[in-house]
Amino acid sequence: MRKRISSDFYTRGKYGKGYRETECEGSKYLFSLGRYPTKITEEDLPEHYIPIHCRTISYMRGFLKTSGIVDMEYTYCKENHLFKDDYIYISYSEKLEWKQDSFGFLKCTNYDACIDGSD
Repeated sequence: MRKRISSDFYTRGKYGKGYRETECEGSKYLFSLGRYPTKITEEDLPEHYIPIHCRTISYMRGFLKTSGIVDMEYTYCKENHLFKDDYIYISYSEKLEWKQDSFGFLKCTNYDACIDGSD
């Protein structure tokens, strides 16, 4: 029986209840979107899933889908770290939209995945 692999990213652990808390990181099975347990292992993933490790998914290791991307945008922040505070916003369904927040800063509103610069 073929396994259904359809999530935008899979993680090796599960989001915990607290901030940056993770659970089940020793499991051989992956979690869809960092929340939902699956029976999928790393070996089951097709080649268009790449390994990632970043703080936007609670410092967990995981796999990001690179096929089917509709729009992607890179933003940078010239602060005290090189690339650490930069982000790549990825949308698998529609063009990215940028809107002003209550403080007047532009904010991406409809992304499916956000990867930070430390990866």
